[in-house]
Amino acid sequence: MIKILGMRRIIVLAVLLGLNALFASVHYLYVLPETQARTQQARQLSSKISTLQTDINRLQIEFAQISDQKEEFTALEAKGFFNKQDRSLASQLLEKVQKNSGVITAVASVKPGTLLENEEAKKAKHTILSSPMTVEITALDDRDVYKYIHLLRQYFPGHITIVATEIKSTATLTRDLLRSVSAGENPVLVQAKLELLWQTMIPESQAIQPGRKS
Repeated sequence: MIKILGMRRIIVLAVLLGLNALFASVHYLYVLPETQARTQQARQLSSKISTLQTDINRLQIEFAQISDQKEEFTALEAKGFFNKQDRSLASQLLEKVQKNSGVITAVASVKPGTLLENEEAKKAKHTILSSPMTVEITALDDRDVYKYIHLLRQYFPGHITIVATEIKSTATLTRDLLRSVSAGENPVLVQAKLELLWQTMIPESQAIQPGRKS
């Protein structure tokens, strides 16, 4: 066989076989493990990038929520929601509402407030002060009553909640009533009774009251 192939060819084949064995050893001992390690690193890096993107998206959502909450807080602050309930100011505002609404009379009563338990307010060391209000109104038109309610919620500091509203007609339009209206008189054609809650959030240090409601 040596004579057929020749010594030189046998040596060349042996060298080639040796090189193939060397390349295979290098591939399995170094290249393949390195490739697997790189692949694992790429997967880990991809996972980290995915986690980072999730964190970025979460932060963007939280930032948007904080911005919205800041705007809401600013609006509530401008509305006087964090101010104490000044009864003297309330009396002045009630007169202003009556005058600008066009109702004939509006007799309002603001009762002593009650402290309400609220977990979110408690976290900020505040509490909710809720004062019941009743208003008895006489008017020429029920539209004046609705305007009164609108202005009351617009002018008053804090938040006004409408608990109950009762509006009824007290007279039927007649020629005599129409003539009196044309003459500039204000006959009472509508009566209304409003039950409201006036609520503000005040610091706990200002909440000196034994009665609380949860």
